Amino acid sequence: MKAAEKVGFVLLIIGLIFVMLVAWLAFSIFIGMNAMPQLILQVGSDPNLALANAFAVFFILAIITW
Repeated sequence: MKAAEKVGFVLLIIGLIFVMLVAWLAFSIFIGMNAMPQLILQVGSDPNLALANAFAVFFILAIITW
């Protein structure tokens, strides 16, 4: 096996680990095992801020996965 193939397999494994880690984090937030990180500070009890925070968290997880 050539060195380039070995490097390719190592990078493939690292990428798959990242994808599985992000999928696990998103799933654990979805089922309620982990709390949703507060990226947008909520001053009051505005439901739009909670929704914007959820979109921000999952957008960041999608960028990491991509």
